[in-house]
Amino acid sequence: MTDCHIRHANSAPIKRLRMPLLVMLLLLQLTSLPLLAKTTGNLQKWSHLPSAQLLQMGQQYKDTTLWMTDSALVCYTIVANRYFAGSQDTEEVRNSIKAMIGIGCIYYYLYFDYEKALYHLNEALQVATKHHQDDMVASIHFDLSNLYTVFAQINHPNTPKAYEEALRYLRLAQQEAQGTANLTVKLNITAAFCDYAITTGHLEEVKADLAAFDTLTCDTSLAKYQYTRCMRRAVGQLHEGNEEQALYWLDQSLPHARLVSTSGPLYTRMYATVCASKAHILSRKGRFREAITHLENALQMARRYDAKDIKADLCRLLYLYHEALGNREASTHYHLAYYQQKDSLLLNNKLGDIQELKFRYELEQANSEIRQMARQARIQRIATTIALLVAAVILTMLILLWRNYRLIHAKNAVLYQKSQESLKAPATSLPASKYEKSPLDLSVKQELMERIQKAMADPATICMPDFTIALLAQKVNAKPRHVSQVINEKYERGFTQMLCEYRIKEACRRMSDPQHYGHLSIEGLSTGLGFKSRSNFVSNFKRIVGMSPSEYKNHSKNAETPHQPT
Repeated sequence: MTDCHIRHANSAPIKRLRMPLLVMLLLLQLTSLPLLAKTTGNLQKWSHLPSAQLLQMGQQYKDTTLWMTDSALVCYTIVANRYFAGSQDTEEVRNSIKAMIGIGCIYYYLYFDYEKALYHLNEALQVATKHHQDDMVASIHFDLSNLYTVFAQINHPNTPKAYEEALRYLRLAQQEAQGTANLTVKLNITAAFCDYAITTGHLEEVKADLAAFDTLTCDTSLAKYQYTRCMRRAVGQLHEGNEEQALYWLDQSLPHARLVSTSGPLYTRMYATVCASKAHILSRKGRFREAITHLENALQMARRYDAKDIKADLCRLLYLYHEALGNREASTHYHLAYYQQKDSLLLNNKLGDIQELKFRYELEQANSEIRQMARQARIQRIATTIALLVAAVILTMLILLWRNYRLIHAKNAVLYQKSQESLKAPATSLPASKYEKSPLDLSVKQELMERIQKAMADPATICMPDFTIALLAQKVNAKPRHVSQVINEKYERGFTQMLCEYRIKEACRRMSDPQHYGHLSIEGLSTGLGFKSRSNFVSNFKRIVGMSPSEYKNHSKNAETPHQPT
């Protein structure tokens, strides 16, 4: 006799129980509201902790007691959000994936919210696939398989495709796990295949899948390995038709299950799996009373840890088996209990939504602050890098400018020295052929030259704005053409050029005498020297001296013994 052949009892009395159940669950949820402030406070307090420490804390909170579930969720949420805040370090990515899986498992095992569990597990799957974390992908596929299996068991027989999805994800998990060293996942996958085979009776369908365990090499003393080995042998005996031996190996698996985990919730699920497997085998042999005994033992432990999904599945099986025995009262009792557990799961999710409104809002607000802090830190790092680059560029430019300044300074120093030497050097006479037929003899020209030099040595004379060769001829009592001849022969240049040079020499003298002329600007100097404009003075100064008046003035100030021309 199978589950499909057993008729359902009347479920009309269930509706009368929903209102008291709703009130009871509402009161239960309200008692946990004070935990919200503490939980969101923990989010701020723990946000700076390393991811590995948070994962360890989350595991401890999840396994210790149901009242610490929110704290576990906070730990996992902080780590998961570090991936979305931009962390790309391989170890941090793996930690974030583990945290996403942890969130999914909390909603799956403890909150019984399969929709949220599916969302977070799929989110973890996307990240793990993107970063080629094959062992993590295998673990997520395994969790998705469990999710669909539990959903199928609770809603049996209304979800036939849920078992198909569970089997598909389980095979994907096995395929991904083959190339990894994650022994735990491989053993969990084998145990899940065994549970599927016993629960559904489809032994041949998973025969090839279970063959992978037979080739597995590992430490055979591991409790997880021994538990899986016993489950595998039970399936093997069922395949050969030896139900008693199958029951024997299921019994042998329980001590190893206790060693696998001291956590109450996890051991409860393993214990319930073994008891349900034994009940399925016994029910197929018509031994319903023995099956009921094993299921009631599992139900007692499930009640201790409030495993609602397990209680729902066990009540469903107890209802079917009591009905098969004709125990009308017990059948109706467990039928009502089954629907109560289903309603409890549904109402728990609805009330959970109400409770989580504030919690999720505060959680999201704190998460936003943490992400904002991460973004600000990232922007600050970028700004610091840019500032360092700009500082390096500016420093390089300053070094180049300093070197250029040193070169120009050295060049100007040479020019300054040459200009000082030219100020000291006497006028030299150069031969000229233009005036070979001039009536002036050598003595007359020499005497005229001396009078010209004496006149040109007078700053008041040469600095007259309208000083011309005619005025010079008057001062030396000679004809302008004779003065021009002497200037051309002795200086090999014209009067205008000679006058400009005398004025520039006077400018150098005045700039070298800051005591008397230091208060004058460049424009003031040019005006006092008889130049018509500042630009004319500056251009002639550069042509004759080789540097600007300002540069000469600076060199004159820095010179140790500046020349004082007379």
